[in-house]
Amino acid sequence: MKKSGVIRSLVATALIAAYGGMAAAQVAEVEENSQISTAQPLTVDANGAVTVSASFATGDVDFYSFQGTKDDKVTIDINGGMQNGLDLYVSFLGPNQSGPQQALDGNDDCNYPADVDPCLPVPGSVPVSLPSDGVYYVAVTHASALVVDNGAVLGYVSSVPAVGGSYTLTISGVSPAVAPQEPPSSEEPPAPQPKNVQIDIRPGERAEKAIVHLSRARVPVAILSSADFDAMQIDTTKLTFGRSGDEQSLEKCYPKGVDVNRDRRRDMVCLFSVKASNFEPNDVVGIVKGSTMTGTRFQGRGLLKVIELRKSGDRRHGHDVRDDRRRDRDDRDDHDRRKPR
Repeated sequence: MKKSGVIRSLVATALIAAYGGMAAAQVAEVEENSQISTAQPLTVDANGAVTVSASFATGDVDFYSFQGTKDDKVTIDINGGMQNGLDLYVSFLGPNQSGPQQALDGNDDCNYPADVDPCLPVPGSVPVSLPSDGVYYVAVTHASALVVDNGAVLGYVSSVPAVGGSYTLTISGVSPAVAPQEPPSSEEPPAPQPKNVQIDIRPGERAEKAIVHLSRARVPVAILSSADFDAMQIDTTKLTFGRSGDEQSLEKCYPKGVDVNRDRRRDMVCLFSVKASNFEPNDVVGIVKGSTMTGTRFQGRGLLKVIELRKSGDRRHGHDVRDDRRRDRDDRDDHDRRKPR
């Protein structure tokens, strides 16, 4: 619902005029979209707009993505949050293939006190002009719940007030997708995109999940099951993990599975060679790729921190490698304790 305020009303009127007075396409939020790797993809209508009706759980983070075109002037508008007790913040993130997404803009209230829901751009500012073609992201969080790395919203903190509710998100100013021409009948249809799944690198650790560059240690990675993905159906012979996700670094998997996140679903836990994963110092993302026994391809991205191997003259050098080996041993012991009886 649009709120009062002369400036906001003028902006809304201009948008309606620009889009011929037609309402944006209406869609509902689809969970689970609490990570950037599982962002809900949105498709704008012929007028370049889309509106999402969303529910917001306690401590939630909602990620959405859309295909943007260079020089698109995008506007983002949230309504109905504050009237439901939600003090929200919206972040606009640009594409980045080598690490965390670049933060383009952010806002927590549009026009205080007339409108305290967030919007982009704020009244008096010009819309962000997209720097390139690519996938762009919108993140909606509690205003006090941002976890930021390089300007990218990556999650939420546990101290968020116990507040839930609903809101609507409208994105406009996006160039509508051009319908692709049908290929000749002799051509095979394009392969489907891999399914995005959630992974947990060094499951059970709440710290920075550091691994030592070029270490001989093994890093445990949990591939998590969900309502529409059974990790126990993974073809482990095709698993790859590392900096790009194509590295042949698999050493072993625990085929009986472990309920890592305690959701009563068994998750696949595997060990990968750190050295063969080709990480570089200061990398912050690891990528898993694979397929299920039925041929469904999937991929997942998880947070980590790659630290550089210390020089041999530093007495702490050996401690880093031994710590890695100790963590691997503890991971194996923890797995044995959790194995189904």
